Amino acid sequence: MDSISLFGLSFPLLPLLMLSALLLLAVLNRWPKVRVAGFSDAILLRLLLSLVAARVVFISQHFSSYQGQWWQLLDIRDRGFDGYSLLLVFSLLLMHYAYKVVTARRLLLLAIPLTLLWMGGGYTVYRHYHPLPDQWPTLVFSDLQAQPQRFSDDPTQYRFTVVNLWASWCPPCRAEMPVLQQAEQQYPDGRFILLNQGEAPSQIKQFLQQEGLTFRFVWQDPNSTMGRWLGQQALPVTLIFDAEGKLVDGHAGVLSAAMLADKLHGL
Repeated sequence: MDSISLFGLSFPLLPLLMLSALLLLAVLNRWPKVRVAGFSDAILLRLLLSLVAARVVFISQHFSSYQGQWWQLLDIRDRGFDGYSLLLVFSLLLMHYAYKVVTARRLLLLAIPLTLLWMGGGYTVYRHYHPLPDQWPTLVFSDLQAQPQRFSDDPTQYRFTVVNLWASWCPPCRAEMPVLQQAEQQYPDGRFILLNQGEAPSQIKQFLQQEGLTFRFVWQDPNSTMGRWLGQQALPVTLIFDAEGKLVDGHAGVLSAAMLADKLHGL
């Protein structure tokens, strides 16, 4: 869910931090006292291998979600990677590299803590300027019949509430609509709210009709107040609240069935 807007585009925070850390390592390797030939390429290769392993583990955990949509196995826009596998494989590959290349050990001992400090500091600064809300807001929206709606108004005890910020002009938003439609049918004890950002009711109805979508809860947010509350203007954004209205997870960018299943697991 964390992302940074640059030049009108939104980029996920973690890949940006990882990329900047790789650049830091490349700069560090130019220091004559610790320079190791091929160091940056070796680290990049091991990171890519770790990402492949993490992707394979994630797919194996949610294999049923990919049935009938095999092309999504290669679609990494949903950032479906198993974090534990990524850390484990990357650590093992670094240890193997240090064992094989003796000259790289000194540089690794310097690079690893600096990289952790760089990424941790970057995330801390980002979170300081982009604090994450705890509870859903008391904002008032409206449904397509112009009736006022709040997240807390519905007396039904849902196991969770998924709020999707979207617009019909947004290609990733349109791409994930079938996923949300299927999930609404798959999880009858959950509430899926399609919270449109800035479009007129006629536009929303026309889009839903053209795409054959029939969601139970389609609300309007004409002034994009939910995005400002979250501090996130990019679309799409998916937020997940528990039964008490606590924000427990989220995702910025296109959402796959596997990623949604992963985030709803345990709720």
